[in-house]
Amino acid sequence: MSLPRTHVIVNPAAANGRCGELWPGIRAQFDQFLDSWHFSVTSGPWQAPIMVREAILQGAELII
Repeated sequence: MSLPRTHVIVNPAAANGRCGELWPGIRAQFDQFLDSWHFSVTSGPWQAPIMVREAILQGAELII
């Protein structure tokens, strides 16, 4: 069974900045368990929907 092409959208400001603090550890876990995955980091409001669309157009099958 092959894993879906995965793309993670990260909002470092989420949870009062806690997501940004935890991201290095979370990224390490993705690196450990997935051979190939991509991510985008938001830098402002309303970027995530644009990033999701772009990831889908580039072949992502799973968006987190």
